Amino acid sequence: MLNQILVKCKLCGQSNIQRGNFQDHIDRNCPKTIDSCSSTNLYNLWNELPGEMETYSSTCKSELSGYELIESNTMTPRLGMTEHDSIFHVQQINSNIIIMHVKSERNHLSSQEIAAASREVIINKECTHLNLFDHPILLENVSLIGSALSANTLLTSLELGKCSLYDSGVRILVESLSMQNSLKCLDLYDNSITDIGAEYLVEMLRTNKSLTQLKLAYNKISNEGVEILAHVLIHNNSTLKRLSLAGNKLIDDSSSDSICNIIRLN
Repeated sequence: MLNQILVKCKLCGQSNIQRGNFQDHIDRNCPKTIDSCSSTNLYNLWNELPGEMETYSSTCKSELSGYELIESNTMTPRLGMTEHDSIFHVQQINSNIIIMHVKSERNHLSSQEIAAASREVIINKECTHLNLFDHPILLENVSLIGSALSANTLLTSLELGKCSLYDSGVRILVESLSMQNSLKCLDLYDNSITDIGAEYLVEMLRTNKSLTQLKLAYNKISNEGVEILAHVLIHNNSTLKRLSLAGNKLIDDSSSDSICNIIRLN
């Protein structure tokens, strides 16, 4: 059912693309797609663990692109309204999948307002997928979201791309994720995360056994960060299956051994 969601390509503006066909659109049809891959740049992989690696070209293209959810007639009408429906756009796919993201007309809301509303929908178990992409969350407000995660058993996907979290925000967030047992996907795309933030994530991965996807594309992680991530995934974590490191410009080909070891041994 998720693959039937209609989305809009943020690169070319084309809409009414089924989510399941979005990668094909990027690979073959999108006029704005830029392929920056090199066959030697292993750090641009969207890493599949184990052994289901996508090709370099399709992977890097998808990391450079993105899509927006749009209204769809295939959605099941959501039963009931909450006070947060004025802030979040809600799409109920079926009785088990509810997606929420901030309405475009609410982009003026403050960090505290977004974080407080997010905390409430997480605590009240109003959604399975929460997308706060491109809504900066100040450090003092990250804890509002983080503290709600430890008690939640419904949320499976949290997208915090371009939320200006930095290392300090990651530190607060992962404190609640170490023993969290429902979140499957965490997206930290483009948050200026360095190797320090990678260390915080490593400590979380030592104990977290639910996360299967971790997206760290377009941050400031270097070869050192890749090495410590590789070590924890090889020796302490067998749950994570996808690790995205594309666009971290401080990573070079000297990290290829670490990445290959993750793929081979995890």
